[in-house]
Amino acid sequence: MQDEEKLDTFYTSESKINSIKYSQSGSLLFFGDTNGNLYIKPKNSSQFSSFQCNFDSEIDVPMCYQPINKIEIAKSSDSRAIILTALDKSLESWKIFPQPQSNGCTKLVGKQENSVSGVHECTINSISMCQNMKNFLTSDDLNIFLWDLEKSDSVLHIVDHKETVQPISEVITGAKFHPHNTYEIMWTSTNGSIRLGDMRTKLIMDKPGSVLKYESSKSWYYEELVVSISSAEFCKSHESIVARDYFTVKYWDLRKTNSPYLIADVIEEQNLCMSELYQTQAICAEFEVKDCLGSEYGVTGGYGEVFFIHRPTGEVFKQSFDTNQEILHIDTNDQGDITFAMNESLYTRSLTQDLLH
Repeated sequence: MQDEEKLDTFYTSESKINSIKYSQSGSLLFFGDTNGNLYIKPKNSSQFSSFQCNFDSEIDVPMCYQPINKIEIAKSSDSRAIILTALDKSLESWKIFPQPQSNGCTKLVGKQENSVSGVHECTINSISMCQNMKNFLTSDDLNIFLWDLEKSDSVLHIVDHKETVQPISEVITGAKFHPHNTYEIMWTSTNGSIRLGDMRTKLIMDKPGSVLKYESSKSWYYEELVVSISSAEFCKSHESIVARDYFTVKYWDLRKTNSPYLIADVIEEQNLCMSELYQTQAICAEFEVKDCLGSEYGVTGGYGEVFFIHRPTGEVFKQSFDTNQEILHIDTNDQGDITFAMNESLYTRSLTQDLLH
């Protein structure tokens, strides 16, 4: 375990940072805050660009603030991108491009391409782009929709949770496309389930193809909050799924789905008062987990801590900081850069051997 480190702020936004996303190449970093501001930083530049996503383009007056809850990259290059943002129950698509400035420099700016509302009945909790760069998924507590990037009016309701789960004792926490297979999806739940679907077999998922669920011998107070999956990803370079619940990170082998092959404890249960966590709603913290460095590691946050899980061995490395604030939002790129947020402050680290001891 390392000594606690004092963090230097990488960037401070106008309000609490709610989402972080690297482009596919890692050359662009996007993050959004609770006031609807979208920020962009090129990897090899110290300059940030920002603009307000909640505005009326005809009168140029800010509307009531809506947080940017999720960001997904549809297409990107070193200086251009098409991105999707989720603001409460609506979706927006933005074109990002360089624009010359009067001082001779260029600045990345955003132009809204489309805005869609009226489809989701609950707050959008995930966006996931398909590998074909044409389709994407969105989910809320009760629904999953399949979209066509080029046809915003072309949307298919592929999971209706009210129909597939009776009675409704759980809700959907997210949905993801497989990073390579354009037909394979998963969606996660508050009861700890991971459901898998194959769109070649059935496009309307009235029943999943298979269900992964860990049946623990332990029991907790407020168990439905402890087992809820706050984040999950298909591993890019291994036939696995990495998933985060309140206390643990679990790895599932897609070829052998009866139980996770690795359970890594990241929050120390014995040091916590469950009733206090419930009263302060800390137990509802939605910690994200990311697959990184060729699926050799998973990375996730805690209370003033970032955890690195070595998938082949199950060893957990921890970097502690001089704070006990929640580190909920985190993302990585293929170069090993890790960016995470605490409230309105953004921090970055490189995943090097110095961190892993």
